[in-house]
Formats: sequence, structure tokens, C-alpha cells
Amino acid sequence: FKDAYLSGGVYLGGTGAANLLDDYEEGTWTPAYTGSSATPTGMAQFVDARYTVVGRAVHCVLHTYLSAYTGGSGDVRINLPFTANSATKQAGALGRSAGWGATKAPRAFNIEASGTYLTLLASDSADSRDNVNDVVQYADMSTYDEVYISFTYFLGA
Repeated sequence: FKDAYLSGGVYLGGTGAANLLDDYEEGTWTPAYTGSSATPTGMAQFVDARYTVVGRAVHCVLHTYLSAYTGGSGDVRINLPFTANSATKQAGALGRSAGWGATKAPRAFNIEASGTYLTLLASDSADSRDNVNDVVQYADMSTYDEVYISFTYFLGA
């Protein structure tokens, strides 16, 4: 076939309702930094925040840097465009972070089951081979820290 035009979707891997690929969407969202204890004000500059939904998979591209901000405490979180799947925790690695202190540069993130945000994670030492299990705190941040993330997470069934 040169071109295929489908109305209502296409079934992949079977004919059950769960196999129907009938959702595709592209868009942008307005991410915001929040804190587990207090949310900062006057903070982030989001350079790029795009998503593509294909079925239950949401692929996001996010680039941000921190401008002047006040307040904020606890875990560093960034909101998601859609609520994550309720069945399982999801995680991934950051594409790049720049400007952060060597011991607290974000290297990964996690998304809790039914989560509406991702939480930034860092290694608990300067050794990049160390486990990435230390949640980045607002006390670890400074002006002009950057985060580049490209990630995929899943929506509920």
C-alpha cells in the first residue's frame, strides 16, 4: 500500500479492545516546578515542553532552565501533561543536566503510580557509577541549572 486511510483505528496484536490503536495526539503543555513541602515562585523558564500520545504511551521532550526564584522546599518535581498509569511506578534517565553541583546533578527521575509529576533523582556521591537513588532537593538547586529530558511513560488502561 502507498497510503492507508483508517477510520476508527487499527488493531495491533489481536482484535480485543485493548489492541485498538485509536489515539494519537501531539501538543505542548506548561510544566511547573513544584516541591513536596513548598512550591517555589517566579522560577522556571521552559524552553521546550512537547508531548506525543500514541495509544497509552506518552512521549515527552522537556528542556528547562532555572531563572530567579524564591521559596520551594522538599523534593524537586515537574508536573506531567497527563496522569500516569496506576499499575506501576515508572522511571527513566535524564538526557542531560547542566550547571548543577557535581554531587547533586539530576541523572534520573521517577514517576509514581497514578503520578501527576516526575521527581528528579541524583547519585548520592560524585561517583557517576553510584546508585541513583537520592531525591534532588530545592536546597540543591541554583539559578541557571538546566535539565534536558526525553522520556516515555504510560497512561492507565
